[in-house]
Amino acid sequence: MATSVPHWAYVSKGLKAVRPPLESDSERTQSLLDSVPVAYIVLNGEEDGKAVAEYTAPFVEGSPHAWRCVYVDEHGLARIFRRIRPDDDDTRAHGVNTRCSPT
Repeated sequence: MATSVPHWAYVSKGLKAVRPPLESDSERTQSLLDSVPVAYIVLNGEEDGKAVAEYTAPFVEGSPHAWRCVYVDEHGLARIFRRIRPDDDDTRAHGVNTRCSPT
């Protein structure tokens, strides 16, 4: 899991987590996430801060072939994206999931 608050994910839920890379090159970002490996990215809207909003959100939103939105809260702020692997047989994993777009 990648989140802006990896320490909180560990302390509160016992989940191993890392902070998402703050990298403008999307190929490099994907490579870094895959090296961990990261299966989920959690975006928390305004709570993530400027850096995550400028790097991570545009990366996952612009990579529907690699990341699928699987959850959005009722306000459209908190969103969870799941990594799509080439060998996934989930046909719903392709394309943009508009229900996860912020409102």
